[in-house]
Amino acid sequence: MQQGPKDAKPHACVTPNRLKEDYMKIVLAFLLAINMASVYASEPGAFVVETNNDFAKAIKQTKQAVTDNNFRIVRETDLSVNGFKIHAIWFCNFKVLNDAIHKQKNVGYMLPFRITVMEHNGKTTISTTNPDNSSKLFNSDLGSMFDEITQSYKTILDEASL
Repeated sequence: MQQGPKDAKPHACVTPNRLKEDYMKIVLAFLLAINMASVYASEPGAFVVETNNDFAKAIKQTKQAVTDNNFRIVRETDLSVNGFKIHAIWFCNFKVLNDAIHKQKNVGYMLPFRITVMEHNGKTTISTTNPDNSSKLFNSDLGSMFDEITQSYKTILDEASL
């Protein structure tokens, strides 16, 4: 029987909590990077609103706002860990998706859309990326589509934060 080196360490066990922690770190790093990038951009990298609603009500109102604005929720994930409550909601308008992919197939990299509800230290926020910044990655044929999506995001955030 062949053995490995004496100083070899066993593989770390990957647990659901460890995955959540790692994913939360990635999400927080991504939001921080977007906010830092917005310092150098003419537009904010992310839209963030604070709400007086508790975490559960903010999730419920966000989901309602998403569906009220002609989007379908395609996935949800609870990423809460270590005092952070995080709930991600992925959503899509399939007509917009179809139109966008016919104009620019690579737009699929940023779909479906995501909105995140977070609670930390008693403060609840709802946030999403700014589609106008993402539009710079694609050809100009999608400019008006990204303008409409940006307006939809703002409307969703307004309705969700009431």
